[in-house]
Parts: sequence; C-alpha cells; structure tokens
Amino acid sequence: MTVIIVVIIILQKPPPPPPPGTLGAPISQTLYSQLSGVSDATLNASINTPGVTGLVSVSGSPLTSGNTPELLYIGAEFCPYCAAERWSMVVALAKFGTFTGVPSYMLSSDTDVYPNTPTLSFRQSIYTSNYVSFVSVETQDRNHQPLQTPTSAQQAVMNQWDPQNSIPFLDIGGSSAKQYLINAPNHSGAQYSPSILAGLNWTEIGTQLDNPSTAVAKSVDGAADTIISAICNLDGGVPSNVCNNNYAKIVQAPFAMGQMPPLDQQVKFQLSHQEVPLSWKNFR
Repeated sequence: MTVIIVVIIILQKPPPPPPPGTLGAPISQTLYSQLSGVSDATLNASINTPGVTGLVSVSGSPLTSGNTPELLYIGAEFCPYCAAERWSMVVALAKFGTFTGVPSYMLSSDTDVYPNTPTLSFRQSIYTSNYVSFVSVETQDRNHQPLQTPTSAQQAVMNQWDPQNSIPFLDIGGSSAKQYLINAPNHSGAQYSPSILAGLNWTEIGTQLDNPSTAVAKSVDGAADTIISAICNLDGGVPSNVCNNNYAKIVQAPFAMGQMPPLDQQVKFQLSHQEVPLSWKNFR
C-alpha cells in the first residue's frame, strides 16, 4: 500500500492594503475602546517583558504644560519605530485621560525597514487629562512630506537629550527636575521591535491588546507599563486606581548624558541600502 503525504505550507503574507480613504481617517470607536480598555491584569502580566526596553530617568529642566507633567513626543508618520511606539503611548495615556480627537489610521513608509507597519497618527488628535499633558509633533507624513514643526522650546529639549534628533523622541517631565526618556538603541528608538506587528492589521492588533498570552500584548503593554510608571512618579501617584497597581510602580534606571552611546551605536535604519541616523531632519 502506498501512502501519499501532502504537506501544505501556508506562508505568512502581509495584510492587504487598507481600503481607499482609510489612512488619515479617525480610528474606529471599537479600536479606541480596545486601546483604552486594556485591563489591569493584562498590564500586570506584561511587566518586564523580555525584549521590551524601559525608559531612563534623568535630571534636567522642568517640563510641564498647564501645571501638569508633560509627555512630549516628536516623530513622523513614515517612521516604523514611531509606528510601534505610538500603540504603547495610547494605551498608557488612556489610563490618565481621553482622546477627544482620536488618533487616525496610518501606515509607516512602504520603502523603509518594516514597511507598512500598522500604526496611529497623532497629527489631528486631541488629548484631555487632569493628570498629564500630551504634546505631539508629527514632523512628516509617510511619504516624507513636511507636516508639523517643533517649536523652538521643543527643539531645544530634543537637542539637549537627543543631539542626533533621532525619532521617536519621548520625554516625560514634571515640575521637578526629574524626567524620563526613551533610550532604546536595541530597537532603533522604539521600546520594542516593530517586527512584533508585522503581517497584522489594525483590527488584529486591537483584538490582541488585552490578551496577555499574545506577543502583541506583551510588547505593546509592557512598554506602556513603563510610560504609566513614569507619569505616576511625576504626578503624585494619581489617579490612585491606576498608580496603585504594580504595573505603575516600575523603577526606571538612571541615565547620564556621559553614558550616551557613541554615534555608531545611535539609532539607525536602512534607507536605500545606506544606514543613516533616523532623524526627521534628514528628510527636510
């Protein structure tokens, strides 16, 4: 008797392109609810996820807006590392306030590394909170066309802590001299690798955010934990229903400017087969 074994190999394919008009449109209420509804249990389960880089604490000038700590983000829609970081930022910020103007659907550039990474753009978002102010600057669109320009004060903060102007730049500060920054050279400036999101669409990412067994939840929520912890440390530990949780009590390592990695270890990415610092200024 002859036995014939048929092996079917299913190759992972990138998600199909979004319907026309999707990019730049506000995200659905369902997706926003998934981002803002990640449970305490899932966030606790994501603490210290392997492969997720925490923030670092520094001493510098106070960074506040409207008498509350400020989270300053500078990035660009083309940037795949910004694409990854934004998911965690929204999960974290939703614990302290509300996006009354929700982020919009976006994909990173289709010509850079991790092409077409599903993400959210802050270009038209509006955030309201009693505990933290959120200031975002999307410097360019996914085709490297100019969008928003940092103010002189914002640029000065970036120049102080990020002389290469690499993105994403994230600085969380308060009325004291303590601040928290991204220092994640292993993931080119993001707290986790954009590869975690490869082959997924927005719906698939959203449905996994509150499932602690998934790689998406572990990475996105694990990075969000460190952002939440930084905000709680700066705003006096409020609201208590957030800041009393273990995921909001992560201790961030100190960092001195003298420990800044040398240029050849700075954030880099592949563009036209030539590695260059991922700086929004390179594309002006």
